Amino acid sequence: MTSQRNTPTHALHRQMPLAMALTLALACTGAGLAACAGDGPSVSPQNEHRSAAATVASAHQTCPAGGALSCSPNIDLVLLNDLSGSSADDLPVLRRLASDLHESVIANNPGTRYGLASFIDKPLAPYGGGSDVVYHQDLALTDSASDFERALSGLFTRSGADSAESQLEALLLLARNALTMDFAEDSRRYVVVRTDAPFHVAGDCTTCAVSNDGDGVADIGEDYPSIAQVGAALREAKIVPIFAVGQDQLANYRKLADQLGIAGSQVLALESDSANLVQVITQGLSDSCSCQPIRVASSH
Repeated sequence: MTSQRNTPTHALHRQMPLAMALTLALACTGAGLAACAGDGPSVSPQNEHRSAAATVASAHQTCPAGGALSCSPNIDLVLLNDLSGSSADDLPVLRRLASDLHESVIANNPGTRYGLASFIDKPLAPYGGGSDVVYHQDLALTDSASDFERALSGLFTRSGADSAESQLEALLLLARNALTMDFAEDSRRYVVVRTDAPFHVAGDCTTCAVSNDGDGVADIGEDYPSIAQVGAALREAKIVPIFAVGQDQLANYRKLADQLGIAGSQVLALESDSANLVQVITQGLSDSCSCQPIRVASSH
């Protein structure tokens, strides 16, 4: 496909609190409404640093029955984007959602950080175009909304000549380069793979001279990695994948998630233009985020 560069958008306007409340309610639902009610578990020590004011605001915006959305331990989340030509209509939507994504999780959980990475395919015919990449780190983990929005504005689509892309190789390279992404030692680590395409596996690159050796280097003449290699790398790096995929790819990625064998991995349906990405992410984090009761400190 012809390369398409999207013009960076102006500063994104803030979404209404109601939209944020609706999206974050999914996290409460995923964790079970009982966790949001009166006598649920106490807030964990990792979250005790949050101010009372922030907790109260969180409760009004996200959880019923006097609860506050709590993600513990702190979350490091990488959004791994498919930038093949079919994603051209997704990028403007992602830019509009950036501030909402920040408000939905980061604002209520100050320790949460976002990173950004992308993939297309090998720069070899017939798999991809000459400027394609199997993996690129666009932004190391940060809690800065402006940095995240700026990095999103810099993304643009390229080719991805065939139907399948380099999702597996991108996951392998993310895991093997976890230090470069700057994952925190005590964080709960996630990668959200946003794609509408199937993935290449070991053996697909018939023009490649050697098998993939599973390291952190993207060698052009190297085949795609095996599912087993990717699963081992993700487990070693303690990264949980969440696959946000088109409806027609759900079965394909559910099978992949089973084969990877990563506890907590999920496969969730993404709208054709990624408009429900914030909902998908909050739902995907439901095993790490839950509604906790607000404990008012005694005045005695």
